[in-house]
Amino acid sequence: MNLTSTGVLTLVNDATLDNSTNGTLVVTEPTISLQGAIDTSVCTAADGDTTPSVAGCTVIEFPANTGATAITDLDDPVVGAIYILIGTSATNSPTIADGANFKLNGTTWTGGVDESLMLYCQADNDYIELSRSAN
Repeated sequence: MNLTSTGVLTLVNDATLDNSTNGTLVVTEPTISLQGAIDTSVCTAADGDTTPSVAGCTVIEFPANTGATAITDLDDPVVGAIYILIGTSATNSPTIADGANFKLNGTTWTGGVDESLMLYCQADNDYIELSRSAN
């Protein structure tokens, strides 16, 4: 085992844990095994925010909005991350249209009560739908 002054830990068979860049943990080993529950951070979108931030979270909840809210982008995404969007209210539920920044399987997602949308961030401003619920 070797730990450098920059915070890189090298284990047996050259498995490396690197937490030296932007708080990102990089494991250079082909298999990662996690045991137990995986804790995710949840953010709440602000009323009427059409580009809610996903900084520091992978799940974002959408409460009631005072008016129609069409989501056009997600601020502060991490490329390669998977984001789960969850609707929590039927009052002016947010919508996301297929096209532009979002490549959806359907034409529009509406975030009503308990509706969810899972997106893969391919690049900044480029999201691909992985799945959605229809509750």
